[in-house]
Amino acid sequence: MRHHPALLLPAAALIALLTLPAAGLAQAPEEPDEGRRVCVDVDRINGWTVAGDRTVELRVGARDRYLVELGTIAESAGLRSSSRIGIVPDIAGRLCSRGGRILADGLRIPVQDIQRLPPRGSEEASTE
Repeated sequence: MRHHPALLLPAAALIALLTLPAAGLAQAPEEPDEGRRVCVDVDRINGWTVAGDRTVELRVGARDRYLVELGTIAESAGLRSSSRIGIVPDIAGRLCSRGGRILADGLRIPVQDIQRLPPRGSEEASTE
């Protein structure tokens, strides 16, 4: 049985078009997990720096750093380097994104997000 070449090409094109969407979905990059909570062990926090109106950088252990984004009430609290900061840990002794609290000059400020920053010293190592 002979196949007509003009009919084979459209059939192959149709099959390719039907399989493209499935192939594209399988290769799509993974989206970040928006529901993932980041937590920091409060006992390991050994310092902090006010990084902005609503952000505090925590130093944890020897090299780890975390950027903590606080709720909008932090703007009215007027965070500054002289602010007295306290951590309100959860029952496991951690400060977590979406649910944690920081005390700043007696005001309880909710934690919106926590991001792990590159370890201290990694910037210098990458430029040498």
